[in-house]
Amino acid sequence: MITIDIKDLMNKILKDAIAIKASDIHIYPHTSGESFIRLRVKGHLSEYEKFSNREIEAIISLLKFNSNIDISRNKEPQSGRFVYKHNDKDYYLRVSTLPLSELNEGCVVRIFINELEDVEYSIFDEDSQYINDLSKRAYGLVLFSGPTGSGKSTSMYKLASMLASKNKQVITVEDPVEKKIPSLIQMQVNEKAGITYDNALKSILRCDPDAMVIGEIRDYKTASQVITSSFSGHLVLSTIHAEDSIGVINRLRDLNLSLEDIKQTIICIISQRLVNLTNGKRGLVTEILKRGNIHEYIDNDKIHNLSLEKKFELAYEKGLISADEKEKWGY
Repeated sequence: MITIDIKDLMNKILKDAIAIKASDIHIYPHTSGESFIRLRVKGHLSEYEKFSNREIEAIISLLKFNSNIDISRNKEPQSGRFVYKHNDKDYYLRVSTLPLSELNEGCVVRIFINELEDVEYSIFDEDSQYINDLSKRAYGLVLFSGPTGSGKSTSMYKLASMLASKNKQVITVEDPVEKKIPSLIQMQVNEKAGITYDNALKSILRCDPDAMVIGEIRDYKTASQVITSSFSGHLVLSTIHAEDSIGVINRLRDLNLSLEDIKQTIICIISQRLVNLTNGKRGLVTEILKRGNIHEYIDNDKIHNLSLEKKFELAYEKGLISADEKEKWGY
């Protein structure tokens, strides 16, 4: 039976993490019998407080219970989510557990906060204005790319919300729905119930959308359906994992999409990194590959475009980021 003390302890941890805008809470027991909970803030992990392994196990059990995760199963990874209310505001939390070799299990809590709510699409005014103007487009495909934690999903949903604010019907397909956005019509993939990316997208096309959001392109089926949706006269937004904008094209080719389809549908590819700025805030370094650049690369294997590396160099020269921040990203 979980005591009220553990509930109070969990609430304290969550409130403290939210107060300092932590993106993740790392909760792992240690073989010594005690362990630090760590918080990730602005990309950096720091120690929070020390707890006994018994307290750690109780906290994890409570988090699993709140997330509708099977508490009895601790030998396999699981994930779930729940909404935590604090100061009359809803915070969407994703709990991911990981079985450990010697001890029971650990977990990480991802806090979906709007830390980028007031952040521009880019630290470069020209890029920011270009992305903002994409809300005026009626059809075509816009792809956001970057590693985990780069803010690509936040940028995509920010653009989707802007479309919705212009009285556009925006329908999403997500796996899972991490955060509920009232202005969007959100649909969750549920393969057990027969709802896949493939058939969900086909269904959405019959529901008169102005724009569609596909959480992530992961395989050929999803990629081909995204292309089909773009051809049908809808604006489509999605994310894909790749190192940079050129990498996105190569990734789509690896998924067996034709070069002609890529040329005909993609409006632009936005590759981004969420960085710490010298003014103490966070911002997005962006590389945008526009349609003309995409055609140039596919037709001539050449590109006249400022690469992500050049954008980092430019940000450093302008004094927007430090040398350490530039080096951290490998540029």
